Amino acid sequence: MTWLADLTSFAESFVQNHTYLGAYLVLTACGFGVPLPEEVSIVGMGILVSQEQVRFDLAFVVCFLGVLSGDVVPYTVGRLWGDRAFENRWVRRVVNKRRLERLERRFREHL
Repeated sequence: MTWLADLTSFAESFVQNHTYLGAYLVLTACGFGVPLPEEVSIVGMGILVSQEQVRFDLAFVVCFLGVLSGDVVPYTVGRLWGDRAFENRWVRRVVNKRRLERLERRFREHL
């Protein structure tokens, strides 16, 4: 799983180099299925707050909005367009037919 470690390292350095914007983008990407735990960015921002490199109030708002938008946007797309969303070429790039079938199978198995 070196690719996951590489992705985690990239996310950590991206947040450090771009602070607020970096944390927001990484947290939003997590909501879109990027295989990173949201905690990586949140803890990273906490470390930057403890080192007084960022302000707590702004870090809190950025983390909150990043997690919220990462959850709300995919939900809204599904709520408004449902299965028609899979007709969009951008959605098909991420969720192809094979992935969708596997996702539906796993969902049924865990009901």
